Amino acid sequence: MLRRMIAILLCLIIMLSMSACGVKQKLNEKIAEKITEGVLEKVAGDGTDIDIKNGEMTIKGDDGQEISFGTSEWPEGGAADLIPEFKKGNIVSVINSDQACMVILEEVEKNDAVKYIENLKDEGFTNDASESLFDDIIIYYGYLDEKTMAGATYNIEGKEFSINVQISE
Repeated sequence: MLRRMIAILLCLIIMLSMSACGVKQKLNEKIAEKITEGVLEKVAGDGTDIDIKNGEMTIKGDDGQEISFGTSEWPEGGAADLIPEFKKGNIVSVINSDQACMVILEEVEKNDAVKYIENLKDEGFTNDASESLFDDIIIYYGYLDEKTMAGATYNIEGKEFSINVQISE
């Protein structure tokens, strides 16, 4: 597990460095992606498949578990299927697997974030719920059942919105 976490952190660092250099030619990007995939697969261990394309990365373990991140589109499959799609703002980061999903957005209006939190409640994420309003932050989380929790955090001043769902084992 520690090796996979190190691999994921390394992937994030590499992805950020690749995306920061918009001047690179396509050929150099493809070579960098393939080299990165090879190195990360060695670090992650046998049976791990890492695929990097256009700033998006998918890691698939030998147990069939898949984690994807880096996309700017609403995720499909896995834990993301448990929460309603948020169609406002700009997606800046997505991490999705069978057990968890996190979507980070910018340029989200407060009313849209509040409506989404109500959508989470309508979907049944109301057990052991907690809702907090601080000076510039709105936080909500609630359980669908004893294993499935969804939450949302909105930064009023920065217009940043984070949506997540987690399924515990």
